[in-house]
Amino acid sequence: MVVSRLYRNLKAKSEFETRLQAALLDTSISWISLISMQTTVTTKNMVTIPAAISRKMGITPGCRLEWQEPQEGSDEVTVRVIPTRGERARRLMGAARQWSPERDSVAELIAERVREEEEQILR
Repeated sequence: MVVSRLYRNLKAKSEFETRLQAALLDTSISWISLISMQTTVTTKNMVTIPAAISRKMGITPGCRLEWQEPQEGSDEVTVRVIPTRGERARRLMGAARQWSPERDSVAELIAERVREEEEQILR
């Protein structure tokens, strides 16, 4: 089961076989290195995001990322994708329905605008 999951996560069977053989022959290579993805920091402190992570997290050119410093005694940096304004709006859309599911706020707002326009015409 673990081997089949690893195979799916790697791009090619030959890469899987090479890394598996290296791990079996060299005990200094951990199983984590078989499933992790590594990148290199350039001289300008730029990092290429692995394609699988980029697709899964919806990272596209122009996306903003938030970097959090590691906690004391840790060497893990946390990176969070900052959602775009459109994504935040999509997440919020309909969120208030849980408090009043029987109300249709949009229909109420439209009816209010119609009443206001009718009142202005009658004046």
